[in-house]
Amino acid sequence: MPHKYLNAAIALYRELGWPDAAIEQIPTLPLGDAKQQEIARQGLSSGKWDRIERRPIYRHVDYLSGESPHKLTLFALRLGVAPKRIIELRIEHGHRTDFWLFAQLAAARGRDYALEFIAAACASGGNQDVLDSDTDFNLMSIFLITSYLRDYDIPTDTHYLMAWLHAAALALDCPDAINIGHNQNLPNWVELEPTFTRHLRACFAANIPLWTVAGSVAMAGLELGLIPRKEVVSAAVSSLATAVSRSQQRHMVDFLFQELALTDDDIVNHWDGFIEFLNVAAPHHVVALGERMITSATPECVADAAIPALYVPTLTGQRRILKALTLRADLDDTAIKPLLDRVLELGGSTDKEVSRRALALAEQWGRAPETSTSKALYRWQNPPSLWQLPRFERMPASVTAIVEVLATGLFDTGVTTVETEQCMVAFLELCRLDPDAAARIGAGKTVDDAWWWPFFAPEIQSTPASMYDNGSAIAERNYQLVRSSVPCMLSEPSFVDLSISFDDLLARLDIYSAHNVSILEPDLVVALCRLNTANIDISSAQHKLRSYTIKIVRNLTHELPHTVGEVIADFLTTPLGLPSLERGVSRGNAYHTLVTHAEEAATTSHFIDVGGYLFNYSNHDHLDPGIVPRWGDVAWTRLRFRRNAENIAANQLAQQAARSATPLMPGIAMNLIAATVGGNGAGQQAIVDAWSRGLLLPGMPDPAFLDWNPQGNSHAKLTRIAQELADMGMVAIAWHLLDAALARCITPTTGTAQVARTLLEFAPSVASAIENGDASRDVAQLPGVRRFADLDGENSTSKHARQVIEKLPSPANIAAINQPTLAGWDDPEPPVIIDNAPVYCRTSPIDPKRCVVKIDHTRLNHRCWELSGAQLYVSPFCFDMVLDSHEIILDKYQDGRMTSDYAMRWNGSQWILKPKTPLDFSYPPIPMPQTVVFILLATMGPGKTGNAAQRLFLNFLIEKKISSQLIALTTRELVRTPEWSPLPALKLLRTTDYLPTLWPLLSECVSGAVAAISAGEAPPAWLGKILNSCIAHGETLRAATAAGYIPIDTWISLQQMTEIATGSIKTKALAAYAAIIQQ
Repeated sequence: MPHKYLNAAIALYRELGWPDAAIEQIPTLPLGDAKQQEIARQGLSSGKWDRIERRPIYRHVDYLSGESPHKLTLFALRLGVAPKRIIELRIEHGHRTDFWLFAQLAAARGRDYALEFIAAACASGGNQDVLDSDTDFNLMSIFLITSYLRDYDIPTDTHYLMAWLHAAALALDCPDAINIGHNQNLPNWVELEPTFTRHLRACFAANIPLWTVAGSVAMAGLELGLIPRKEVVSAAVSSLATAVSRSQQRHMVDFLFQELALTDDDIVNHWDGFIEFLNVAAPHHVVALGERMITSATPECVADAAIPALYVPTLTGQRRILKALTLRADLDDTAIKPLLDRVLELGGSTDKEVSRRALALAEQWGRAPETSTSKALYRWQNPPSLWQLPRFERMPASVTAIVEVLATGLFDTGVTTVETEQCMVAFLELCRLDPDAAARIGAGKTVDDAWWWPFFAPEIQSTPASMYDNGSAIAERNYQLVRSSVPCMLSEPSFVDLSISFDDLLARLDIYSAHNVSILEPDLVVALCRLNTANIDISSAQHKLRSYTIKIVRNLTHELPHTVGEVIADFLTTPLGLPSLERGVSRGNAYHTLVTHAEEAATTSHFIDVGGYLFNYSNHDHLDPGIVPRWGDVAWTRLRFRRNAENIAANQLAQQAARSATPLMPGIAMNLIAATVGGNGAGQQAIVDAWSRGLLLPGMPDPAFLDWNPQGNSHAKLTRIAQELADMGMVAIAWHLLDAALARCITPTTGTAQVARTLLEFAPSVASAIENGDASRDVAQLPGVRRFADLDGENSTSKHARQVIEKLPSPANIAAINQPTLAGWDDPEPPVIIDNAPVYCRTSPIDPKRCVVKIDHTRLNHRCWELSGAQLYVSPFCFDMVLDSHEIILDKYQDGRMTSDYAMRWNGSQWILKPKTPLDFSYPPIPMPQTVVFILLATMGPGKTGNAAQRLFLNFLIEKKISSQLIALTTRELVRTPEWSPLPALKLLRTTDYLPTLWPLLSECVSGAVAAISAGEAPPAWLGKILNSCIAHGETLRAATAAGYIPIDTWISLQQMTEIATGSIKTKALAAYAAIIQQ
């Protein structure tokens, strides 16, 4: 609501002539007498200036009576309204860019006010990557410091420094400077130069990474002689050590080696920083930097650089590092000793060149092996028997015990474990026995890291929470338990997997009956979800339960009409059904991500909304396995790999998974062994525990569930996981895991070759285990390996696969390999829009390497007559919202400039061209238009825009919004465009997941290629890979054609291809025709 004096402030503002005054007059305009100023200051110091009403109709309510919020903000600044409020008003209402005026007015209020203004701007946050109305208020501070407060210490806040960097980059015309449209209002070089060096050193001291615009500004300062080179190198090495993503690492390596022309002296002077980077860098960066470091290092330091580099997974990298070591003829025994074991290990590599170089290096060192250099065999171990599930044990209900557990810091948001439940049970008992001691724990600071503590600390007073307030059913339970006098926790686990036995549940109901205390609804819900209903005689259990007449309380105040006995008896009759996993797209304001989550299950009980509690509390589509401990994969989708191996949540989830009652299902098993790749003690101990307890079984981890992303094929990660498992004594798990990874793939790739090569390393160990009787001969079945071994050609995957089979004895019987299934082929086609819009695939007028979609606006219904001579292209901006907004944003290209001024909107029957306006989401989403699929297929490719198009296309596929009909229509048009390539879309056919929708991509590309060849043109460059995909999917396509899902005449063009093609294309066409048509 507006402040009660806002109207008085506006009246004074008008009385003094501010509305009609020019901006240049503002510093000298009158402010009224002291009393008027005080009232106006109060009226502008707080309260809303407008509001949005959405019902019954959307409208904007203006409390300023039409006056300019910008001028009123300046009026408030002249009156001395607190800087924090000025910044808030600037963020909410500011669109003008007269930053210098704000600085001038703030400086006029005196030094203290100006310093307070700078501090308020720094504290206001915002996006550091851009300068917009949410962040550019820091530019006012820059004007203050460069023009009025040059003796003031440069602020160390990163928001201020990033704003300065953006301004400096524009003033220096740096290549990655962001043009924000009002550069003339920014500080110019004359204003920035006097404090440039101080500002840049402040950026270095604040550790602002040089992969941002800071790198360009630093190089410009170096070229101008304003900063010494050694300071830039030091800052760059510091940034290199903190680079996490591949793009950041690549940027910093290029910055150091190309822009700074890193010298050997630089490497030696910053040796520790480079060593730190080697331990986290991507393999190709490890190799590139490792070579330089090996060359420049003193003999005693060579091993520090060489050891990480020798362990890179790429064969090319291993060869380069071995060569670099060979060139170091000055290494003595002390320098050689830490390297020798790894070099000899590489001497036994299956790659001949790596083996040759390693053995030659060992011989150069005088350490050539006298016998075979092959690695020692891995010991094959079969999994132990399933463990006897231990009972849940309480911890002492004492202040010392509780604080000791909380102080470990092993609690992370949303993770429920044995330890958190023990602590909760102990705290409740302490509340009952010694309330004063419990209050002292709640008031302490050692509990800040416990995610659930704020919801049950008794001294925190608030209104009763609803079931949607706290974001976790466990937190809601805790919140209500400690605000009630209960004799025990009904949902206290019986076993370490957090499940509850029926006998324990009855015993706790007896306690409640004896105390005549009502049961809290969230406590009952968690108990029901944890209840193990196996082996319960439902009829006798219900008879017993109906004798309990205990009441149930909702939200601490509302008593439910049914007793706890009635509710539980009803629940046993129709328990909450186990939902299935489904793939979907989590759509947020800023990003869309692929997720695998539990399909929401409907509540079956008539008396209590168990499903509502469970699913309304789900954490970003992830259930809490601590609530439903026996639901298997459905509840564990939060367990996944974290780049930070010390991630507490990953550790806690892994440890709790290793306490399961039954062997782990495919998804849990896969992500348990992957969650700590590269690992740490706690996470890897969970893997060992799961194995020793009989929970981790060979053949159970399924690569299709890796990171819960069925489309993913991270073969490098899988081979690393397998190698770690083998080193931990679980080669049986690794062996089946890698074969399953090959079985998912259709065509050989660099990744499949890496998987097959790792299997080849394991093969002698497995063969020995079979021969000794430790392993069954069935482990030699290897359907994935045998599939690639049977492929024609000499690709690396097939060669390694054949070598694996040669090393193993023949199995008793060979399992059926990749028999085609038609799952998903009978799914109904989604509704679509056939719009036949005038869209064309063309090369970008700005970037000739990129395809864009051009709009023929002369064929659209529109009233934008000013478009004469302009070209319109589809903009990637907001394209992921097209189905909800019904609009496609367009870029106008004219006179060498690209601007987003127009859009075309679907009106229900056609696209209408119109000026761009704010998107309207008030209408229901439309079905998928043909034009949208055309745009996505056309713009897929390398680069940020191409990758975004591919991700969005995949999202729509997962959501089942694209039909095979649209794929056929759009591919038929695109294949006529020489600039277009189907290869980015072809990547989605590495598995058969999307073949029921994407099969026309293959058939239409073949038809288009036949037409081109018949017209005397050369075969398209992509044709060979299209035919390879036809061959790889041949059995499935043949089965789908036989079943009527694909019309038989679809493949006429493939037959024609066999007749008109020549050379390798003809060979592939014949093979594809044989695979699909001929039996």
